[in-house]
Amino acid sequence: MYRLHDMKKYLSALVLWVAFLIPDLANAATCFWVGGSANWDGTNTGGGGAGGIKWASASGGGTTCAGGGTGGSPGAADAVTFDASSGGGTATVTVTPTVGNINTAASVTGISFGVNGINYGTWTNTSGTSNINFGSGTIASSATSGNVFLMASASNVTASSATFTFVGGGSAARTITLGTVSYGTVSFAANSSGGGWTVTGAATIGTLSIAAPNTMSMAASTTYTITNALAISGSSGSVVAFQSGTFGTSFTLALGAAGTCTWCSIRDMTNTTNSFTLTNSFDLGRNTFTGGGSISPPSGGGGGGRIIGG
Repeated sequence: MYRLHDMKKYLSALVLWVAFLIPDLANAATCFWVGGSANWDGTNTGGGGAGGIKWASASGGGTTCAGGGTGGSPGAADAVTFDASSGGGTATVTVTPTVGNINTAASVTGISFGVNGINYGTWTNTSGTSNINFGSGTIASSATSGNVFLMASASNVTASSATFTFVGGGSAARTITLGTVSYGTVSFAANSSGGGWTVTGAATIGTLSIAAPNTMSMAASTTYTITNALAISGSSGSVVAFQSGTFGTSFTLALGAAGTCTWCSIRDMTNTTNSFTLTNSFDLGRNTFTGGGSISPPSGGGGGGRIIGG
């Protein structure tokens, strides 16, 4: 009986410990912006909604969102929505919030990040007019699957000074849709779990950073403009793969400066404007170096170097 009693006490303590460590996702809320022009902060007061709230529990509603942040504002497990009922004005980010997924569908409210960034899961924008100024902070996604960042219909978006980071890990495929926006820095962390990236949208990127290993599937017949020097470094057991999403139809890298890559594999790529020099790398076919460049295989890899353009 004594041992059974101790076992029950142990199990009860274990349950409490697990409950403490695991977020209560069942209570995750969806918080709708109704604040008009107000600061995005943790108080959920001083906004333009009913009773002065910023975040409501329903679209255009007057009831405070039951979010995990201060005063019912959105927290780490909560979804954030800006929609047609969010009204005019600007949500000014004065903190670096951590929230769940973000939806800016049909948003007419402006969002201004200034020097602050945001930590989020996925971001879906389906609005023709987005009015988002990402400022100069870090816009960090923690999602390891699905449509991580969707700016397909984005317009009136300012992102040329911000840093956009995407985590590694996970074996599932992930997609980012950049639209035709100009971005500051776009950074992909290494992923040794096998989950590849599909990247769409004829965007302009100031600095593109890709850690090895990674697999990048680029949209066919799409030009990606990289303003600063593209410099990618892998190793013999950690390669960065560039390939078109459609076999036999190329994508284009328009390089604003000469680019380099060690331990890469490429397929169905065209480079323009400046050279792209690849060493210890693998030519998988149908690559056109209009801007000049070379592919040198790994030492002892056979096949010889391939020099193109110049």
